[in-house]
Amino acid sequence: MMGQLRVRLRSRMFRSRASFSVGAAGGGMGGDDSGDGIETREARAMQLYDYAADKSVITREEISNKDGDSAILSQIRRETADKFPGAVHMMLGPLEASLLRILVAISGAQKILEIGTFTGYSTVSMLSALPCNGSILSIDKDNRCQAVAQRALDRHTFGNKVELICSDAIDALNSIPQHSRFDFVFIDADKRRYWDYYDTVLDRDLINPGGLIVVDNVLFRGMVGSEVRIKTQEEVDKMAVDERKTYQRHTKIAQALDDFNVRVAADPRTESLLLPVRDGLTIARRTETR
Repeated sequence: MMGQLRVRLRSRMFRSRASFSVGAAGGGMGGDDSGDGIETREARAMQLYDYAADKSVITREEISNKDGDSAILSQIRRETADKFPGAVHMMLGPLEASLLRILVAISGAQKILEIGTFTGYSTVSMLSALPCNGSILSIDKDNRCQAVAQRALDRHTFGNKVELICSDAIDALNSIPQHSRFDFVFIDADKRRYWDYYDTVLDRDLINPGGLIVVDNVLFRGMVGSEVRIKTQEEVDKMAVDERKTYQRHTKIAQALDDFNVRVAADPRTESLLLPVRDGLTIARRTETR
């Protein structure tokens, strides 16, 4: 079972994501990179990711075949792969899901706002760490994805603590009553609108002082940052049509995320930390009071 789960996890990882993480790790471990090719370092990054994921709580629970949350998470993984085979990578990996669960637990969050339900893997991961009086409001504009999440929540003992809203995220955020504050916000939706989500949460005073805002995919395949080499127009023109469209779309997303990262780092309303975990995770704590 362990080997099968590793294969599934590997199939969901982008090599560029792995190479970004190991690039930092390689220098930090004091090794000599001479003669060590990129492919070797990417392979080692994948091994390290698997090693870390294997030691994380959600992977251990899924492997143990326990009832409850682990069975539901496994169901979500299978149904997502079946219904959205081209979008499986949009689910959190077990390492990130484990981190998310622990952040909810140690923060003592009671009210959670999730922007981007997808099929509910992150929702259920956070749900398991909620206190008895906790609740989650989860927003996504795709009702097909939320249907998968709802079926999983229907099986969950505490699924009634989650309210799913099918709507554009900004519209939904603006419809939340004033003075309705959350303790924890998780953002994993349209990457090009990350700043809008983040800024609206703070501008509308939707998070308590000391509350956490956690944002996924902020390193986007290692494509963010001024040091990343952008392909020349000649290189782009030589690409196949589909490849060119994908590259151009990814470049725009990376540019938007780079702008988001710069603005969050300079935002006086929060103090933040960007972690090079898989595709990048930002943890921001609201410091201002009103």
